[in-house]
Amino acid sequence: MNPDARYDICIVGGGPAGAVTALRLAKLGYRICVVERCVFPRPHVGESLTPGAYPILDVLGLRDSILALELAEPEETRLRWATPNTERLATGQRGIGLMIDRAVFDTVLLQAAEAAGARVFQPAQVRSTNQETDGWNIELAVDGRPYKLNAAFVVDATGRKGFFRRSRRRLSPRTVALCGHLDGRNLPRATLVEAFSDGWCWAAPIPGGLLSTMVFLDPDSIRHLRPGELETLWRSYLAKTGLFADLASAPAVNPPTLCDASAYFDQHPIGQALIRVGEANFALDPLSSTGVEKAMQTGLFAALVLHTTMLRPERAAMCERFYRDRSQEAVAAHIQWSSNFYAAVERFRHHSFWATRAVGAKYRPEGSSSPPVIQSDPISLGTRIRVSDLVRLIEEPCVIDDEIRSHAALLHPSLGRPVAFVEGAGIDDLLRPVSFAADLEGILTAWSREMPPAQARRAAAWMLKNQILEPVAPSS
Repeated sequence: MNPDARYDICIVGGGPAGAVTALRLAKLGYRICVVERCVFPRPHVGESLTPGAYPILDVLGLRDSILALELAEPEETRLRWATPNTERLATGQRGIGLMIDRAVFDTVLLQAAEAAGARVFQPAQVRSTNQETDGWNIELAVDGRPYKLNAAFVVDATGRKGFFRRSRRRLSPRTVALCGHLDGRNLPRATLVEAFSDGWCWAAPIPGGLLSTMVFLDPDSIRHLRPGELETLWRSYLAKTGLFADLASAPAVNPPTLCDASAYFDQHPIGQALIRVGEANFALDPLSSTGVEKAMQTGLFAALVLHTTMLRPERAAMCERFYRDRSQEAVAAHIQWSSNFYAAVERFRHHSFWATRAVGAKYRPEGSSSPPVIQSDPISLGTRIRVSDLVRLIEEPCVIDDEIRSHAALLHPSLGRPVAFVEGAGIDDLLRPVSFAADLEGILTAWSREMPPAQARRAAAWMLKNQILEPVAPSS
């Protein structure tokens, strides 16, 4: 095969995960191509832009561009979950919990990657792949015409449907979503969330005067659904609730569609010059509303893993471990959170939908665990402090200056994972000034020579809360 072009990395899929990977790698100077089968802008569900997405946009230099788009900010959140009573939560300041138009958002990200130097093939489809000693030989159909390329690495950003062979494992029972858009001009500009016996509903205003409305169910609930009955079923579930009852008769701008909303993870997110990002790696329960954020985060991590592997081949094994560990940690933390959230709906605990989702441990990835909850008593500045005997220092792969490098990290039973940095400072540098005779005031003074005093206080509070540091027992 004589390829038409050679690239360092070929990214298959141009959604948020693929676009972020491409943008970051292009800015690092690599020859990147993106293969996207759809013409943008394309409609897509998952419109929440959670607070954790903003630091990623800052790294990419895109926060201002995204906030300049037409966005929707719910006025409040109305929640009927643990009890049938409505709980009202304020949304906070602008920039927190915004709703985006995914068609526009995805287009902006992909255009930014292209502007940074990535070659975008769109519309294009992968016809075949063949991995050889010199990399991947890939055959495309670009707008109907054949095109061949070679790449050292491939990034699978193809989402739920995928192209490459996978080894997925479910994180929870299968879930389906009935997703539709209502005319929201005369409807509440609030995020609505309500549990009912067979599932739960979510709605939020999105740009364009629409109200995105979803109903989440077990697949058994739609098993006997006949053609043309989808909207009737969607509205019937809305009508059963308190918060959504008035929405059941509102005009639909886009009729509902049936989507897979199941949570899963791939057991092999990286290996053999292939790395999976976004929902090709894992998909979390829609309860979290963090799909866009997590997709971009995996893209950012993948870009640094690929950059380090190409720059420092001797660190390839370390990079693979880093990516697997970060993926597993995200999944394990989510399982704990979501199972607790489902378990809070005690009034429906005997219903199958809720009972099966409240038991998250059954689906937890091997090797993951949840840290215990630790209570600590307040101490004074004059209290002598020591490092806990349970602390152990190990070497852990970390992101340092755009590379994956080994750095000292601490292990402790209170932590779900090794921690290498606290408030931006290396953990070894923070523990060094702590001696048996040191008091808290002296430790804060030593740390304040290297970081602002406020950060030093936050670092100390975190270590005391997690019992990394502990008061010295008075001598008898």
